[in-house]
Amino acid sequence: MNNSNTQQSLDPRHDPTASIRRKRLFLMVSLMALVVLFIAGFIIWQEFSTKFIAPPKETMIQVNERSFSRGDLVKLVRAQFKEAELYGTPFNMGSDVFLALQELRDNEMLRVLSPELEISITEAEIDEKIWQTFAPDDDSSKGKSDAQVRREFNEELGKYLNWVQLNEEEHRWIVESDLLRLKAMESISHLVENPVEQVRLHRIVMSAGDETDIMQSKLRGGIGDSRDPEHIRLVLSGIVREFSRDTDFSVRRNGGDLGWIPANTMVEHEGYFWDLAPGELSERAGFLDPTRQEEFIYFVISERNQSRELDPGDFKTLKEIALTNWINDKTQEHQLKSEFNSEIYSWVIDQIRLAASPSNNQNVSSSDIPLPIPTN
Repeated sequence: MNNSNTQQSLDPRHDPTASIRRKRLFLMVSLMALVVLFIAGFIIWQEFSTKFIAPPKETMIQVNERSFSRGDLVKLVRAQFKEAELYGTPFNMGSDVFLALQELRDNEMLRVLSPELEISITEAEIDEKIWQTFAPDDDSSKGKSDAQVRREFNEELGKYLNWVQLNEEEHRWIVESDLLRLKAMESISHLVENPVEQVRLHRIVMSAGDETDIMQSKLRGGIGDSRDPEHIRLVLSGIVREFSRDTDFSVRRNGGDLGWIPANTMVEHEGYFWDLAPGELSERAGFLDPTRQEEFIYFVISERNQSRELDPGDFKTLKEIALTNWINDKTQEHQLKSEFNSEIYSWVIDQIRLAASPSNNQNVSSSDIPLPIPTN
């Protein structure tokens, strides 16, 4: 009997302390598992936050007290890309990102500097611009009631906003920025000289392996010592027709004629042609388009005018340049911070490519990265 009691007391199943130890072990294992799960979840959350949550909120540009994030840039570029897609206009994914970055900065600087220029934009002006853009034209409105015209306007505006992934307030902010810039350009137009020196420019597009030496020889032989503009253009017309690979057929048909060019409107190539004498062939210049790396350009000017009135398009371009330079000068008087590097650039491009994929368009919400709308 005593042996039976002794065996029972030694049996772990009847040992009360063993049960307590098992419970403690279970609690320790469970606690360790929870700790491991918590750490793993924290690491996953950190990775997710680093890639998807934190980047859009990181400040990229700051003008005085106002800041713009990566997400603001994505929102603007994405809208511009979708608009180009809608209307079938060119969109350069690389350069347009930098232009949008400058646009964000310049637009905010113009809001700060508008009192100095004595310009402002009213809500009525914004309404009028949006109406002019999306309302039916006069012919389409004939025979329709005001209510029907208004309904068609709302439908067109709604379709546009849905496509470019903007809400109405964000769209009005962009329209206001565009109108403010136009007024600012007119305010500083006195900084643009007019008339100015201009050259009549022509180009010859060649490719590796082409008979460049023969082209140069025929050009020199045809022009000779003549500086007569009509004679130079006549010779160029034949040279371009025989040798040029220009894919712009309107330019090719016109003897490579690019028209009258003032200074500072073709800055990437200006150094190749600006100091040429009429009829003189430039050194070989490369295309800026990366898809045309096998091609190169020769420039020739057929005449030079020391004082010629600017064409409307060139006048607008020079006013834009003058406004940008004026803003750059004024930034010295304000607190301006900017951070943009290759990592940010790659991240922005990746976000825009999501918008380029039809399968992903429905997954991008117009409210996920809102533009910073000014508050009054």
